[in-house]
Amino acid sequence: MRTRPTESLALATAQPSSFAWGMASRTIAMSKPLAGRKFFPLWGIVEHRGRKSGRELSVPVVVRGVDGGVLIPLPWGPTTNWVRNVLAAGECVVVWKGSPRRMGRPKVVGTDAAGEAFSGFQRKAAERFGITNYLSLQPI
Repeated sequence: MRTRPTESLALATAQPSSFAWGMASRTIAMSKPLAGRKFFPLWGIVEHRGRKSGRELSVPVVVRGVDGGVLIPLPWGPTTNWVRNVLAAGECVVVWKGSPRRMGRPKVVGTDAAGEAFSGFQRKAAERFGITNYLSLQPI
């Protein structure tokens, strides 16, 4: 029996804390207009295509550059629609630091694999938000 990539990830889905939901609702209005801008490198935009609708979609995300690629923390887990769209397509465009970057080879990694890319403060913040999954993308 063949399984879809997200079926094996269902057990890793994080339930965001009320603190995380509160912070997200407070920062979303600020992050949308700033995401992807050269002067605001914390946030980027993932442009992807809906796997069912075929529509072009975008979502603001936190981006961390690593080894030529990027890591994106997944506070809502790997089964959100945009992550499933990127995994299904195998590619997306990340607009970060003012420029679009075609990215591929998406892979969901855990805290151990992503931890070295973040400072101690950032690891503590991720722990506080309950982030245990990250999306790794490499340039294509």
